[in-house]
Amino acid sequence: MSSYENSEDRPQIGAELENAIKRTPLILVLDTSLSMEENDRIGILNNALAEFIEAVKTSDELADALLLSIVTFGGEVKVVSPWASIDDVILEPLVADGNTPMGDAVTVAIGELDLLRAELQQAGTPYNVPWMILMSDGEPTDHWEEAATLVQERIANRKLVPFAFGIPPSKDDVLRRFIPKDFPVYSVKEQDIKALFVKWLLGSLVKVAESSPGKPGGLQLSAPPAIPV
Repeated sequence: MSSYENSEDRPQIGAELENAIKRTPLILVLDTSLSMEENDRIGILNNALAEFIEAVKTSDELADALLLSIVTFGGEVKVVSPWASIDDVILEPLVADGNTPMGDAVTVAIGELDLLRAELQQAGTPYNVPWMILMSDGEPTDHWEEAATLVQERIANRKLVPFAFGIPPSKDDVLRRFIPKDFPVYSVKEQDIKALFVKWLLGSLVKVAESSPGKPGGLQLSAPPAIPV
């Protein structure tokens, strides 16, 4: 399922975590199935990711705080970018291919999040509740229900904040199973993917990094450049 044959193959980042900086974990779970070639969605996504990474590097609030991992699902599930601080992220251009094993990808992402949480706790490193961004333009081709249950368990235990974005003709009723009941699925057009990452996601994560636990009124996020459905 994962691109790592066993846990020993997974890169460790423990040495990076032994400081007092509060970390903000983000995992991106991205559809790279063959349909992402349509209207050059995969090219748009690649450009958006590259600009997002560069923008984080120049952010005073996120450059040292963000921990990023990227999981893709297109024919097979790959951890194309294991957990790393932003200066250490190496990302080759994503390629569209194959079917849509969304459930397997989310399961791998949950495993990566659980391993990171254990490393953070072992190092005594403070961290914000991890975010997961799930993006797809179609219907899953695997059994996704168990993965959705794993996500809902972590939502209930306040261990994950997931968002779901569908690129039409996405299967929004499925995506809805991977988010809190009071969150909408967002329908995003190809031309708005860049703004979604570079403006909304970046700005939202800055607010998370700057937030204080127990702050009155909670965290107020701006609306993404997408339509709630």
